[in-house]
Amino acid sequence: MKLPIQPGQTLQMLVPVGARTVPCQAVVLRMGNRTFETALPQRHGLKIPVEVDHLTVSLTLPDAVYTLKCPVIVVNSEGLTLGLPPEHDVRRVQRREFVRVPASLPCTVEPEQTEEAKARQREQLPEGIEPDDYGAPVTAYVQDLSGGGCSLLMPVDLPRNTRLRITFELPQEGEVLVVGAVVRASSVQTRKGPRVLMGVDFGKLDEGLRSRLVRYVFSIQREMARKARLDREWLER
Repeated sequence: MKLPIQPGQTLQMLVPVGARTVPCQAVVLRMGNRTFETALPQRHGLKIPVEVDHLTVSLTLPDAVYTLKCPVIVVNSEGLTLGLPPEHDVRRVQRREFVRVPASLPCTVEPEQTEEAKARQREQLPEGIEPDDYGAPVTAYVQDLSGGGCSLLMPVDLPRNTRLRITFELPQEGEVLVVGAVVRASSVQTRKGPRVLMGVDFGKLDEGLRSRLVRYVFSIQREMARKARLDREWLER
């Protein structure tokens, strides 16, 4: 499998800093023979120091996400030189196979209004003022999340294919606003009474926004793997 890394692309990197792992971005500068050079990784415009011998790197493309663990060969004021791992160590995840990770994120959901609802609003608005395409916000929860969609725990049911405007706070990434469509819904019983578990497909997203979602998913997967390893070590004592 030929790795599709090219100069000018933006890579996502997980950079260990003390006890934390900081999600960063870095632009590919040059390609070498089994190596590539990048600018120094940045987080919100700040350069993040690299003091480890390996970095986990992911590249988000329209058809797939590539994840690789690269040896750090050179670190200087200009950037990094990283080694390319063997092809069998590269993980390629198809877009349609995006893994969802559990979440419990409060969100607001604005369902797209029907033409009938907008027609009723026009009767009450001053002439020349058009109603919003989306209706009043509903408070809900993001139950799981991937780079391509999510599940929502909603207080109301909505027809399939209804478009939604969803706003939520993503840890370490800030506020996110995505637009998606309802693809399925089922009734569930919760401690607060009956709710609707709704599957949402984000469809085509801006790559910058999708990269933020993927970074978050990747960090959760990494943490889940770490906890699973610690549990195994504890059981093997």
